[in-house]
Amino acid sequence: MYDLEERAKLFASQERLTLREGESRPVLDRIRAYVDSEALVLPKSVFAEALGYLVNHWEALQVFLSDGRLPIDNNDVEQLMKQVAIGRKNWLFVGS
Repeated sequence: MYDLEERAKLFASQERLTLREGESRPVLDRIRAYVDSEALVLPKSVFAEALGYLVNHWEALQVFLSDGRLPIDNNDVEQLMKQVAIGRKNWLFVGS
């Protein structure tokens, strides 16, 4: 899906949305079908936790499919917040 997003970078938002509907949605549908069919997972296993996380956040995972202007992830914001967190640690003793 990230390869698709890279190709769609220069598209208008409506074209990007159409491309996502045609290519990304089927991938997510297959992932969801797999998750729903995975009944033989040990409940306390790491894999079961990962599947539970995926199910609990399913709606948020699909938001980018509803609007071509939205990015597929929030990595840019995460990187900005990381800089703030690192800075906060580094600036703790400035001026003391």
